[in-house]
Amino acid sequence: FIQPMHAQLPEQPPARIRLNPGFYFILSQFYIISGVDPVLFFQYLPAIFALMTGFIIFSFLTRISNYWTGLFAILFMSFMKTNENTLGISFLVALTMTFPLLYGIFYSLNKGFKVGKASYFLLAALAYLAVLVTHEQTGAAFIPIVFLSILFYIAVFIIKNLRNKKQIHISVKGILIILISLLLPLFAIYIERALLWKGTLYGSLKHFLDLIIWTGDNTIN
Repeated sequence: FIQPMHAQLPEQPPARIRLNPGFYFILSQFYIISGVDPVLFFQYLPAIFALMTGFIIFSFLTRISNYWTGLFAILFMSFMKTNENTLGISFLVALTMTFPLLYGIFYSLNKGFKVGKASYFLLAALAYLAVLVTHEQTGAAFIPIVFLSILFYIAVFIIKNLRNKKQIHISVKGILIILISLLLPLFAIYIERALLWKGTLYGSLKHFLDLIIWTGDNTIN
């Protein structure tokens, strides 16, 4: 019998990593639930998310500063242009989808420490989980920022209560919510371990910095 001859295929380059799966998952579920045409309706999504971002920015800055700070922040955001150096709000991509979520994290943390309700910490954790799943680069970059913000809010909260000679009371329900709030970001990081952990601490830190200083491409062996 004559064996068929097969042409030798050239060596394939390493597969490119598929980033931002959560962004496409959220869009797909939105289209499935709403039933709108994905092609025709997509043009309205940038404006919708711009309104959401403007609302949360205004709410957050009004609480930590004043009305005019929030107003000027919205005006500044509105005039942001989209080009190769600055990603404004003219297009909806994974990064711009995280804008309202990022401000939502800090709004929830600020509100939680101010009113003393643990449920806001859970909202912040859920928002961070959504950020990391939607846009891994932003989630990686904001790990130290969110961590330092939490330490800052804790320090301010303790100092304020000590100065006012108030006792800090935390219920069992509050402790459970705080534990869940801590576990959610850790669970999100565990899900993204293939992206964040590269076998060694040095390699992971280097890759972590590469994600923060994003060059637009990445590969995985």
